[in-house]
Amino acid sequence: MKKFVVAVNSDQYRKFILEKRENLLAELRFGDVSFHKNLLKEGEVCLGGGEFEFTEDSLILFGESSDFGRPRFIDENRDLHMTGLRCPEDAVMSKMIYTFKKDYCYPYVGREDIDIKPLIKETFEED
Repeated sequence: MKKFVVAVNSDQYRKFILEKRENLLAELRFGDVSFHKNLLKEGEVCLGGGEFEFTEDSLILFGESSDFGRPRFIDENRDLHMTGLRCPEDAVMSKMIYTFKKDYCYPYVGREDIDIKPLIKETFEED
C-alpha cells in the first residue's frame, strides 16, 4: 500500500471500507477521501467502513462510516459475516484491530474490539 500522507485537502480523511466480494469474501479498501462512497466503484456493495491509522507495527481501524455505518466484520452474535478478507499486501501489519471507539487505548484490546488479522485470507498488490 502506498503509505498515506496527511491529505492536502482539509476535507479529506484516512478512510476504509469493506467492499463485498463473491463467496462471502470482502475487500479492505483504503484511501484519503472526503466520503466513504468515494472508495466504491459503480455497482459495488459496501459492508460499512471507518477511519484508519498506522502505528509502527499496527493498523488500527476505528469508527464508522456516515455513508454505510459500522464495518460488518461480525454480527451482533459475534458470528462472522464473511469467510475472509482480501487486503492490500502492504497494509498487513503484525497487529491489526478494529475498534468502534475512536479514543482507543492501544495496545489494550477491549472486549468489543476485533482482531482482524486472522480474517485475512488473501492479499494483493495495489496498482
